[in-house]
Amino acid sequence: MEDFSHDTIEIVAFPNKQLGISLKDSQYYYLTEDSELQDIISEAELDKYKQSILQAKRDEILIRPYLVEIPMLLPIGKSKLGHIPDVPNQYEYPKASDGTEMSFVAQINLEEITTADRHGLTKKGMLYFFYDIESGEGYVDYKLDTSSLMPYDRFVESNIFECMNLFFEKGISLPQISHLKNVHDMTEDDEIAYIDIHSSAGKMKMFGYADAIEDDIEKDLDENTVILLQVPSFDSCNMNWGDDGCLFFFINKNDLENNDFSNVKVILQSYSY
Repeated sequence: MEDFSHDTIEIVAFPNKQLGISLKDSQYYYLTEDSELQDIISEAELDKYKQSILQAKRDEILIRPYLVEIPMLLPIGKSKLGHIPDVPNQYEYPKASDGTEMSFVAQINLEEITTADRHGLTKKGMLYFFYDIESGEGYVDYKLDTSSLMPYDRFVESNIFECMNLFFEKGISLPQISHLKNVHDMTEDDEIAYIDIHSSAGKMKMFGYADAIEDDIEKDLDENTVILLQVPSFDSCNMNWGDDGCLFFFINKNDLENNDFSNVKVILQSYSY
């Protein structure tokens, strides 16, 4: 089990020998193995709920961000958060309904996701994520051909986020405590213990359970809906959704399998919204 943070920085070497800054935090846990989860359940003295937790857990794709001090050194087409997108020639940059150009949030090169359950996600191409904080509108674009990408060459005022390099691995997602309370009479101490091991706010990921800030964000969505991308606030790259909020991109499973990203639902949750 590893701990990650927004405030403490550590210089690390990327696999491609570039330097970056990892984000570490003693509060947030990245679970990657079933055996790890079982050990944590036992340590928290929650063995009476072990089977319920293990049956309810979901696979997720963990996304580990590393702050990049010199974005131009990042290879074109590499998955990243913030800065400017790498796009095909004559790319039509997305705009909100009032004509305002949206902020570029992230690009994900799907060929980089190799070790996790893809949930029907195609293996090739690039996904682009955009959001306009004023209107609350979001947009997801998909391009299959990534052979001739170039950094978007026109200034966009709303692109204010610093660049972060992204890496992917398989992870384990735990349900909200409400799931356990629906099937068990939990003591207050048990509730606190589960909340401690469930603490996962701050994770950037695809699929799994949404790490909701308010209520269970998924209860009002169709049961065939999955999280395409969850993006928390990262102060280190000037990305703050409201007051330490989180941005969620949801997609219907059938749309996902058909590479149709035109109906993605975007929700922002924040402590101030």
